[in-house]
Amino acid sequence: MRVAHSEKRIIITRDSDFLNIFMSMRYLQVSVIYLKLSGESRRNPELLERLTRFLELDAPSVQFESVFVTVTEHEFQIDRGWRVFK
Repeated sequence: MRVAHSEKRIIITRDSDFLNIFMSMRYLQVSVIYLKLSGESRRNPELLERLTRFLELDAPSVQFESVFVTVTEHEFQIDRGWRVFK
């Protein structure tokens, strides 16, 4: 998280523990994209397809300043640490 903060990077993960880490380290102002995919969608081709679709279609509308974005097969949700947007 500290490296992502210092290099102004966005973390992309499949690890659900990052929500707790994000909440405890909000002061670092790091953004996280959590890929919450189930079953077949967790396979690499489907995962990459969904991530690509999110980055091309949805991400341009997201203000990536200290947000936790949960991406599922069909939607995404933004959590800014105090308010959730769908």
